[in-house]
Amino acid sequence: MTERNFGVLPDNTLPEISGIVGGKPAETCGLKSGDVITVFAGQSISNPQQLTDLIRENAGRPSELAWKRGSEQMNCSVTPSAEDSTIGVMLSAKYVGPVNEIKYNVLSAIPKAGYDMYHFGIELFFKTIGKIIAGDVPFKKAIGGPVKIAQASAQSAEGGIYTFLGFLALLSISLAVINILPFPALDGGHFVLLIYEAIVRKPVPYKVQIVLQNVGFALLIAFMIFVLYNDIISIK
Repeated sequence: MTERNFGVLPDNTLPEISGIVGGKPAETCGLKSGDVITVFAGQSISNPQQLTDLIRENAGRPSELAWKRGSEQMNCSVTPSAEDSTIGVMLSAKYVGPVNEIKYNVLSAIPKAGYDMYHFGIELFFKTIGKIIAGDVPFKKAIGGPVKIAQASAQSAEGGIYTFLGFLALLSISLAVINILPFPALDGGHFVLLIYEAIVRKPVPYKVQIVLQNVGFALLIAFMIFVLYNDIISIK
């Protein structure tokens, strides 16, 4: 889902290049990771979505591109590919607005960390699952496997050590939440069996447990293969 489809465009952000695709117009122009695009086709760029739309609208037509590399202003004429309407860049949003720094001591940091862990790691996870079930978010775009995790890790690392550690923390929380889901072969599935045993005062028959675990494991393997395949075909 793009920012335009969602209906919300972030303020005070500019498109920063996080990667260059070889053999594309951007590489020919000499664009590099870290460059911030400021103008395309005569229009000043105010957010990454605007740049993406302009590139698509000018597919096959030479357009003037300007960008900043540190304090240096650079420009080049670039022609977006008529086949896929791209110039061969991976973009991230660089915030250029005001920054409000908030400091916490040890006592105030603990409840703040607990709230952030619940809100970003648990609440948003289940809200996303709900949107997928409701059809508000395409399933293929809502999931990611090793490839997308590696891409997101690289992008977060570019933001500095704290951004990278924050990403790792959210990833760990998400994996923990997935692990406690009541699904066979996961810890949550084992917990459900223990609850059943506590209620009826006897364990689930051994053969039933084996069948449940095997079916659950097979479904997980199939899901992992699908996620990896989806990662690969999403690479641009």
